[in-house]
Order: sequence, then structure tokens, then C-alpha cells
Amino acid sequence: MNSELQLTDFRKWLIYSFDNQGFDNYYNLHKALETETSYKTIRLVRNDTDDRKSYLLSVDSVREQLVITDEQRGQFMRYLTDNYFQTNDLGALAAEKSRGAQEDKSHAFIGGDKKYPTDLSNFKVKQHPKETAYYNIKLVFSVFIYLAFIAWVIYSASSWSSALGLLLLLPLILVFMFFNKLIHGIFVGIIKGNSTQVTKDQFPEIYSIVEAQASKLKIKVPEIFITYGHFNSFVTKYSRGHILMIYSEVAETTLHGNYDVLSYITAHELCHIKQKHLSKEKYLFPSRIIPLLGLAYSRGCEYTCDRVGYHFSPKGSIEGILIMTTGKEIYTKLNIEKHIENAKENEGFWTWLSEKLLTHPHLYKRLIQIKKYSQFN
Repeated sequence: MNSELQLTDFRKWLIYSFDNQGFDNYYNLHKALETETSYKTIRLVRNDTDDRKSYLLSVDSVREQLVITDEQRGQFMRYLTDNYFQTNDLGALAAEKSRGAQEDKSHAFIGGDKKYPTDLSNFKVKQHPKETAYYNIKLVFSVFIYLAFIAWVIYSASSWSSALGLLLLLPLILVFMFFNKLIHGIFVGIIKGNSTQVTKDQFPEIYSIVEAQASKLKIKVPEIFITYGHFNSFVTKYSRGHILMIYSEVAETTLHGNYDVLSYITAHELCHIKQKHLSKEKYLFPSRIIPLLGLAYSRGCEYTCDRVGYHFSPKGSIEGILIMTTGKEIYTKLNIEKHIENAKENEGFWTWLSEKLLTHPHLYKRLIQIKKYSQFN
């Protein structure tokens, strides 16, 4: 190349020739200087003469080449670190940049411009059609059983033998209710005895998120606990209140200041409280004798709660489900479109049957439902 197109001042070359090349190219440049060899987009030729090393750097998108000495190479690397990276741990910085780029691709699945809602003062839950349909079936069947039971009680009261049988049945019902209450009480005790409660003074950031969401959903703030465990959470009812349990892997997603996933998880769980899912199951108890109906209803409820989670955290709704799919370390590398395409190709009898036996829909279906919902909300 013509010597007129060669520069020897790396600062001028950076500013006037290599300017605005993007993080990846600046990182590649640093790696080439560090390894003294070409690296990806950067071509580096080393020249040793009279025990003096020099280097010729060139890039396809840059017209001028750069010629520097070995001493300048060290100065160049320090200049890049101080002015372009502000850290000596370039590997971690590159990984974070890559992670961010992959997350942007994931968020594009529901539209990259989806932001947190600014006004949820009049927020209303838009119940998923499957929850509505299965709830109505459970309700009609349960009402029929209750009416039949009442008719049987009235009929039994007309004869002493039947009335005596009814009186003997009543203690059994009370014993069942007592033991059910006892077991649930022990479960709540285990939660409180082996977890850390979240308050305004303990994990205040998490508490403020739940408090704000509860206010917008117009429900009472539940007791919140964090315990060690894999990526999961749930709500349970006790007495007249609720407990929100958050497992440690969910809380750990906030360690770098990103609360998107946590916001999705907590909003999803608070929706169970808002929709009174736990209370409804108690009163719809007779419908449990219908095989698989309760599981189908549960899956419909999960779709509804995903909608609320999406409203409070569009990004977190995607990231949360991806973490449940692949784990919190590699979820950003997942190609969502390809994942769903492959999942559909693998659909079959056993995939269909396995979901019928679960309380939650298959994860790829939850992604599909969130995307459909996001297009109209």
C-alpha cells in the first residue's frame, strides 16, 4: 500500500480513521495488539529488523494503515483500556456486551420497543379464554354436586336411619378439614422457619417492587419470603392472608441491577392472588372428580398470570421463561424463533399427553401466548 496512506500516530489513526467502528472491532483491535497476530477483523503483520519489532495494522473498512513500534504497541493497549473500555477485564466486558446483544434479540420476539407501562392505575386483568372456559365447567359441575348433596340431605332428614348416617358423616368431614388445616399450617411453619422475610428493611428493592405491583392490582401486600432453591416461586394462602415465596435463583437475577425478571415473576404470582385462584379451588372442590379438568384449569390460570407478568415487565416475561427453559447462565444464547420451530416439529402424542398431566403449559407455548398477547396490548 502507498506509504502516504500509512500513519504512525495511533491516536490520530483511532480518531480520524478507526473512529465509530463499534465495540467488537475495538475489542478485536486490543486482542490483535495483545497477541501480536491478526484477530478477526484486524490484520496485523509483525516485522522484526535489527532486533526491533514493528507492526503494520490494517482493516478492510479503514483506508489508512497504521505502523507502530513495540513500545507504541504497549502504549496503544493502555490507551484503548483507559479511553474506550474503562476496565482491565476485557473478557467480562465482552461477555456482557454479547449478553446484551443476545437479550435484544430475545426482546425483539415481542417487539423491541416494549417498555414498562407508565400508567396502571386502572389496570384490569384480561383473563385467558382457557381459564374462563374451564372455570365455567368446574363451576357448573360443582354447583350441580352441591345441589345434589343438599337434596340428599333433605331427603335423608326424612328418615331416622338416613339422618343417623348423615350425622356420622359430619365428624369425618370435620376430621378431614382439621388434618388438611394442620398439614397446611406445618407447611407454612416450615416456610417461615427456613426462609428470610422480605421487608422494607430487608431486601427493600424487592419489597418496593411487590408493594407497587400489589397497589396497582388493588390487593393487599402478601408476606414475602426468600429461600434457597432453583428458579421458582409460588403463593400460598393461610388464614386470611397470603405468602409469596421467592426462590434464591429468582432473587439472584437482580444482582447486577436488572429487576426485569423478578418483576415478571412477582407480578405473575400476585395475579394468582388477584384472581383468587387458591380460594376458587377450595369452593370448586367437587369438580376434582373429573379427570384432568383441574389440571387444564390450572394451565389456563398460568396463561392469565403470564399476561399480568408481561404487563408489568415485558422484557422480564421473555427472559423469565427462557431461564426456566435453559437456565440463568445460557438463556441469552437461545434463538427463540428456532426454539419454537423445533418444539412444534417435535409435537406428538407423548408431548400432548405429558402436558395434560401438568399444572403448567409447556414453556414454548407460554412464549407463543405472550407474543400473541403482546401484539394487541
